[in-house]
Formats: sequence, structure tokens, C-alpha cells
Amino acid sequence: MTKPRHLLLGTNGAAKPVRFLVVPTGQVISNIVPLFELVRPGDSILWLATPEANAKGWLARSRAAVALRFPAVQQEDLTDLPETLDAWGERQERFRELCAVPQLVFVVNGGTKPLLLALAAALAAAGHATCPVAYTSMRPPGLILQPGGYTGPTLRVGYGADTCIGLEEVLIAANYCQMKGTRGRRVWSARDRVALPKPGAYGTDPEATFDLHRAAWAHHGRSRLVAGGIDSFAGSRFDAGAKATMRGAVRAYTASPQDDAALAILFNTFRKRGIAAEQASRSVMEGVAEGAALEQVHELPECLEAAVAQRAVALVANAPELSSRVAEIWRNVTVATADDPSRLRAEFDLLILLRHGVALHLDSKSALAQFDDKKKDFAKDMDARIHNLRQASSRVAKLMICMPAYTAAAGEDWMSRLAQDWQQKVSGRYESMFFTLPNQQTEMELDGETIVIESFETTLGRVILTN
Repeated sequence: MTKPRHLLLGTNGAAKPVRFLVVPTGQVISNIVPLFELVRPGDSILWLATPEANAKGWLARSRAAVALRFPAVQQEDLTDLPETLDAWGERQERFRELCAVPQLVFVVNGGTKPLLLALAAALAAAGHATCPVAYTSMRPPGLILQPGGYTGPTLRVGYGADTCIGLEEVLIAANYCQMKGTRGRRVWSARDRVALPKPGAYGTDPEATFDLHRAAWAHHGRSRLVAGGIDSFAGSRFDAGAKATMRGAVRAYTASPQDDAALAILFNTFRKRGIAAEQASRSVMEGVAEGAALEQVHELPECLEAAVAQRAVALVANAPELSSRVAEIWRNVTVATADDPSRLRAEFDLLILLRHGVALHLDSKSALAQFDDKKKDFAKDMDARIHNLRQASSRVAKLMICMPAYTAAAGEDWMSRLAQDWQQKVSGRYESMFFTLPNQQTEMELDGETIVIESFETTLGRVILTN
């Protein structure tokens, strides 16, 4: 397949050093994705920045993301550009000098119309009226190439497996990073062969799946405290990463005790870690060796998360139309801002990163009964999660609530409660999908109403293809 660079510049032009002209905007990812597809060693980048781009950090974040991918590529700035060419003054001559190279490419992804018109006029005045143009397209995702400039014909190409954007670059573009002391697990990559996770009993064996839900429902009915098995923080079996996550949650809430987002992070972090620790402690108390106890912990939320990840990876890996859209899939990603890397800002159960930089977060929910309806805890928690996801990636990122819906368990108390919670708290309010058993029926009765239960694979495939 012909590379995008050759399609844009031809064989001779592609072999020359290229200077890429880019306007840094708030859509940082949209600007850097074309560069990742087109830039090669020996090229250079000229950032054409407005005062706003400097003040809001768009220029700095763009430079940092590009430097991570291309540490040896020269980056220059022409800053504080006015939006009209007649106000450029001496900058116009400096622009002409910087454009005196064998090959230019103008990456057009944002900027105001007056500024883009000014840049087009400046290029024409510098003798580059037909400068090749490249930019991203969201729907359908692809790189748009115009070898003959603005007025020439367009070509659309997909994003390469070896060149598409990665999670670290998305985070840097948003001024975020993985939280200090933690590291998410990359379970699939377009670039590298990663061993596919093996399916467990949960989500494949109906009775084993239902038994876990029955036990969790009985546990909830007894109103037991899930953190009761933690005798002390210092003596716990949490690894360094888990302890760092919990310290970050405490710091976040201590710094902003009125911050609902921080409180939601704190609640969910301790709940998830506390349940696992309690079960591990109980196994030890029952006489099971410590090593075996840690291997045999089968806690419902974590089983659901693992099953969702396994099925998502299997779907993407085995469907070429989906794998050509996905860059990476990550589990258990914990993020912080680059300015405060030790302070927890958000956690993502399963993060699917598409090749044009859009992040899809599958947020698994095995139950919603723990949220106080009167205080609207669930809405606060979900609104905070969506906000944090978009802050850490881009404003077009999507969160999908993933809840179990097993038609063979219809009528059981725990399944009825899950279905009711979905109907009352999720449906029509948040984007959601069902986690289903393979080959199960597609309908479920709820309060006399028939609910269509679309399979997990069908929904996820459609979400990937339409974002």
C-alpha cells in the first residue's frame, strides 16, 4: 500500500526533507495525528501560534507530544501571530524566510477562518500558493490529503498500524500522564503482538456467572462492610502501585473536600481495593495459604472488568474492520495531571484508543445499589467520570456504562435489580451497553415491558465504527 507521504508529495517530494506548517489549537490531537503519519527523520515543524495558543498551553502540549514521538525532529515557533495578514508586520518576512525550504506541507486542523485566510495569503506571497495540504477527518476517520493545495482534489487514507497515536501521546497532548507509581496494562496494540487474555468462567459459564451475582446480592443484603478485612494500611498486601493510587485519592479529597469528583474517586478506589482485600484476608483466615489466596480471589467487579476486557480484545483482534480502527486497548489506567503527577485524577477500567485519537472508556458496573438515590450519588459520580475522561484525552472522548444483562437469569432478584437500576439511572441519561453471555436470547421482560438486549459484541463493534 502506498504510504500517505508518497501520495501527498510523490516519490521525489517524499524523499526530500519536509517542513510542516501547523497551527496549534485546542484540538491538539487533531493536529498531531497527521504529523505522526507524515513526518520522517530529517523533517522539521514550524508552529504558527496565536497569543491564545501560547496562553492556553496548546503550543507547549503540541510540542511535547511531537517530541515524544520524534525526539530528533527540529521544532520552531512563529508566535503571537495576529489573525490578519496586514497586522503581521516583520513576521511576514520571517515567515517567508522560514518557508524557503525544498518542500512544505500545511497541516490544516483548526484555527480561525481569518487566521487561515491570512496564512493562505502569506503562503501565496512566499511563492507556495499550491502548498500540499493535510488534515484529519472525524467521520469517517481518516487522513485527508490535497497534493495540489486547497483547490486540488482530495484523497482519504486510513491511519497506519505503525504510525497511529498511542495513549502516552494522548495524555501528554492533554497535559496528563499516568499517575506516578502506577502503570496501566496494555492488552492490545496495533503495533505489537500482545498475548490475548484467556476467558475465565465469568461471562462464559452461566452458572458460575450467576453464582457470583447471587453471592454478591446476598452479601449486599446482609449490609456487611466491605472494608472490614483490612486490619491496617501498612500491613496490607497492596502493592506499591495500589498504595500510591489510594494515597493519591486521599490527597485529592483532602485538598478539595467539597469536590464531588475527588470524593467519587476516593469512594470507588477504596471500595474496589477494600473488597479484594477482604476476600483475600478471609481466605487466609480459613486456612488457605497466602499465595493461593491471592490467586483464588474471585471478586465480582473485577471479574466483570476482566471479562469485558477479554471479550473486547477478542472482538477487535478477530475483526479486521475493527482492528483497522483501533490503536491500543488498556486496562486499569490511573491518570494525573503532568503538573501534579502524584495526585489521582481519574481511573479507567478499559480504555479503547481509536487510531484518530478518540478514547472510548468502558466503565463496568456490576451493581448500582451502593449509590444513594436521594443524594444523586450515581449522577454525580458519572458526570465526574465523563468530565475527567475528556479532560485527560479530548472533548470527543466517550464513556460507555457496561452493565450485565443475562436473559437466562431474568426473574432472579439480583438481575431484576440490575435491570431496574439500568432503566431508572442509566437509560436515556448516559450512553450504555450490555455485557451478555454468548448466544443468549435477545429480549428480557421488565415490569411488563420487553427490553431488547443487544449482544456485547454487536454494540461495541458499532461504537468503534461510528466514533
